Amino acid sequence: MDFGSYIIGLFDGEGALIIRFCKDTRNGRKSYSVGFRIEITNTNHHIIQLVKEYFGTGRIDIDKRNNSHIWRVEAKKDIPKIIAFLENKVIIKQRDLQLFKEAYTKYVTRPKSRVVTKELIQEIYNIRSTMNGGPI
Repeated sequence: MDFGSYIIGLFDGEGALIIRFCKDTRNGRKSYSVGFRIEITNTNHHIIQLVKEYFGTGRIDIDKRNNSHIWRVEAKKDIPKIIAFLENKVIIKQRDLQLFKEAYTKYVTRPKSRVVTKELIQEIYNIRSTMNGGPI
């Protein structure tokens, strides 16, 4: 088995697809943003370091409370590469990966002139609410 196959299994068991929302009211104006993150958590730092080296991107954080290491990818330029690697290979998280990809695509392909509207946030929120076994 090659290391890429190992990563697929590791992600299926220990991976996470995270969509978070931020509202900014500085300067008396409301603005919205959406953050996308792909991560794998494991107690073995060496494994997490190998994942980072395999993809050549991301950062490693340490969760001291759980004695675990977390490889995180949040850069908009890197997320499509990770999605493409995982797509049609993961088993348990395949549905969530497709929903994550749909939300990510909606966010990054909006016209450059289009600000992040409440409507777009609501669309992405609705997608996120169906992830992790939520309603379809």
